[in-house]
Amino acid sequence: MKNAIAFFTICICLIAGNGNAKEKPQSLLWKITGKGLTTPSYLFGTIHMICEDNYLFREKVTRAFDESEKLYFEINYDDPAEIAEMQKGMTSTGSWTNNLSPEKKARLEDALKKYYGMTIQQADKLSPSMMISYLSYKSVGCTKFRSYEMELSKLAKSRNKPMGGLEKVAAQMDAIRQSYTPDDLVSQLSLTPEYTSLIAEAQKAYKAEELDKVGELLNDSRFMNPEIRKVSLDGRNQNWADRIPALMQQNTSFFAVGAAHLSGKKGLIQLLRKKGYTVTPVLE
Repeated sequence: MKNAIAFFTICICLIAGNGNAKEKPQSLLWKITGKGLTTPSYLFGTIHMICEDNYLFREKVTRAFDESEKLYFEINYDDPAEIAEMQKGMTSTGSWTNNLSPEKKARLEDALKKYYGMTIQQADKLSPSMMISYLSYKSVGCTKFRSYEMELSKLAKSRNKPMGGLEKVAAQMDAIRQSYTPDDLVSQLSLTPEYTSLIAEAQKAYKAEELDKVGELLNDSRFMNPEIRKVSLDGRNQNWADRIPALMQQNTSFFAVGAAHLSGKKGLIQLLRKKGYTVTPVLE
């Protein structure tokens, strides 16, 4: 069950975080200073699941992590109450396939059988969030993968560094429910091979610290419509940007969130700059 929860959470974060931007120079690690901060805090863009061959944990990230007093993820992986909420979110509270047209049902059945070895009856017992998680997992493109969130969590525990979350699991689940209609689910599950190819490109871009390209790839209109972007990306970014200043005043903080949340006019880098902070790339 523990592994299933970890898989579910990682996948949800992956889907929820898609964006687009033009930030130069390129880096996945950014330093936050100014506006009364006595010590810098850091913003690190993660990719929630990455093939082991593409996994890198750079020395600059370790240094920034060690300088920080507290680690923040999108959600708090160290809170038992949040883990329990994740468990609740795996199963469906009602049928999400009943109102699909016959054509959409046939399309869904074909995709489930072809890519997931699953029947529509089995899928109907799972929440839409869990189905999106299956898409993410299937699209990683490898059997051996790593998670930056899980690795950072292990590192924090080994060094007795406290952890927190920028939002509650319930809020994240609500964002997914509001964003994805049953028709959206059918469309995306049917495009599993295309999403797998896209994620392979995104992993290469991430390994090269090409933040802009990661955002552009994950902003593909086949998987990110305006409503999904508004609720799952822009709205959450604003909520986090409003919360981060108080957290930085309390502790020197290391914020680790999906890389696509960093970039763009409504990304965390620009939102924090608008609040008066200096946000600069850490290049080495």
